[in-house]
Amino acid sequence: PDAQGAAMGLRIGNEPVPGYKLVRFLGRGGFGQVWAASSPGGVLVAMKIIDLGGREGAREFKALRLMKLIRHPNLTPLLAFWFKDENGNLVDESQVDNQLPGAAPQVALPQNLRGTIDVSLSKLTPDELIIAMGLGDKTLYDRLQECKAEGFAGIPLDELFNYMKDAARAIDFLNTPRH
Repeated sequence: PDAQGAAMGLRIGNEPVPGYKLVRFLGRGGFGQVWAASSPGGVLVAMKIIDLGGREGAREFKALRLMKLIRHPNLTPLLAFWFKDENGNLVDESQVDNQLPGAAPQVALPQNLRGTIDVSLSKLTPDELIIAMGLGDKTLYDRLQECKAEGFAGIPLDELFNYMKDAARAIDFLNTPRH
């Protein structure tokens, strides 16, 4: 078991979502944790598990639903996301009806997740937000450590400049009127 992940009750081998098994703790942020997880089919993904602490989650749900459609070579793909309530019930986007703006979407939880429950998304009080996304080979910090081990003072300027250009391309793409 990983002591760093234990704060949220997470350990290597846990399945926060059926079919997604935690493999390695990657890091912690202000509201949650990031793990490498094995997804259905054995593909490794990054799994963010964010403690919502009872905050309203409808806005985050709608934003993620839109972000999942965005693809660009310099952006990490969002693969799937779920809310988990205090009882462990999961809601994913496929369970939310596409209704007109302003209408309260209805959510049906599958039988294998503690029975079927119909609930309005606007009344849903999620405890956690779980996001599966693409997993990179390494972080910029990992690359910095590699460069230092090779005797460099830091990441070579040409390489670092290319990372900055890639990030700028992604930001420009997100700032186009279509997004």
